[in-house]
Amino acid sequence: MKKIIKTFSKFIILSAFTAISSISCVRESVFDNVRNDIKTREATVSGPISSIARYSAKTSDGNTEEWLLLAANSGLRYKKADSEEYNDWKVLDEEELPKSLHSFDYYNGREKPAHKGQQIIKVVSDKDTLYLVTVSYATNDNEGISYPEDFHVWANSFEVKIEESEDGPKIVLAKTGDWVEVASSFRPDGKGQNDKEKSFFPIETIYNNYYYNNFNVFSTNSPNPEHRKAYIRSGDNIYYELNGKNVLTTDQWLNPTGTEIYAIDSTDAEKDKDFSFTKDDTKYNDIDSVAYFNGKYYFFDSIAVTTNESATKDATVVYFARSRNEKKDKYDHSHAQTKRLFYFETKDFSENGLMDSSFIPKVFEEELGGYISALTVTKDSLIIGRADYSLNTNTNGGLTRILLTENDLLQDKTALFDTNASTQLSGLYQIYTLLSVYATDKTEEENIIYSSIGIKSSSASTSASYGNIGLWSYYPSRGNWNRE
Repeated sequence: MKKIIKTFSKFIILSAFTAISSISCVRESVFDNVRNDIKTREATVSGPISSIARYSAKTSDGNTEEWLLLAANSGLRYKKADSEEYNDWKVLDEEELPKSLHSFDYYNGREKPAHKGQQIIKVVSDKDTLYLVTVSYATNDNEGISYPEDFHVWANSFEVKIEESEDGPKIVLAKTGDWVEVASSFRPDGKGQNDKEKSFFPIETIYNNYYYNNFNVFSTNSPNPEHRKAYIRSGDNIYYELNGKNVLTTDQWLNPTGTEIYAIDSTDAEKDKDFSFTKDDTKYNDIDSVAYFNGKYYFFDSIAVTTNESATKDATVVYFARSRNEKKDKYDHSHAQTKRLFYFETKDFSENGLMDSSFIPKVFEEELGGYISALTVTKDSLIIGRADYSLNTNTNGGLTRILLTENDLLQDKTALFDTNASTQLSGLYQIYTLLSVYATDKTEEENIIYSSIGIKSSSASTSASYGNIGLWSYYPSRGNWNRE
């Protein structure tokens, strides 16, 4: 969401080389992969899925149910969180969306083709509200390109309903009112996006090659609905908290020099000094994630952050990847991750809930095999997704697993999966998202786990397949990872 490029023809060939010391090891590895290789089901949820949002929908008896929502083929998809049924993802009718889905009309009766509708690029939530991040496109006839014109955030709430169909009654989600556009590229006073300092989503053009924007929309996505919050980073040093259907105004930003925000500077995590931002820190920018911990909301300049919180217990440990943001130029906000993984505990904080200034977080020293892009936790494991989103590098993707101690701290080495995760989500694929439905309440084998994956290199040059781009799942009732 940081840098939108007019051409996607620059692909990097991804290669994986494994050093094997003996013929017996080769045979053992091959046979293990054969045993773990499961025939791939027909894909039903496809596309580059950037987020999987937890959402608590109200039921007719006044309670709530946990659902999962994401943007994929056919628009907004949703499913009960505890469902273990393949192909159980429902599609919200396009008429129920705030705008029609994006399409390109070649034959619209006008002098030139045109983009229509809006593309959903991310889904996040807080305790009560679901937010869709969308983008509309325009064309530059002189350059012969299409580019993102405006970004929007839409808000609505949903309830559980019983819908009659030819196949009998179905449980569905239904919106409770009209969608409200709570933020957009345009100012609340009606002025355009060229007033960059007052726009929620400023866009700049660089050398007619790149359309650059510096923003993100992110959330805690906590297993406990009470701890869910969603935020916008709008340019440098400007942050807003999404608040239901209340339209944001530019005077509602969270003051980075005040006490509203507690932020972690991951690039200082290895240094012998306090690695949290202070209220006077001038480099307070590029926040990309947030976690509820120790009674407060902590913000990170890293895309890969999670805690050991579950629906039944508060977090006592935070896990995060170090962000590689040295030597960035003005337009590089890609936040490429490193292979460095850190974690800290509640006991590392003082009575006021803030980190002790002399504390240095624990570091996991073993080589993880690639740049860290996503994290999720189960009762016995920290599962690590790998990807490198920068344009000029070629690194492994896939999944890695670290076992946890009884206190949810990291053991000192990586471990094999109890499932076929490493076979199905191999190093040929970049990991975009990871989510464990039951988090630390259940083990890897007992959990429902989702991951969305993609390809960086040309599939013609590897064993990767474009047909695998999309959502994958592990169900304990099925006992293996397979395509959704």
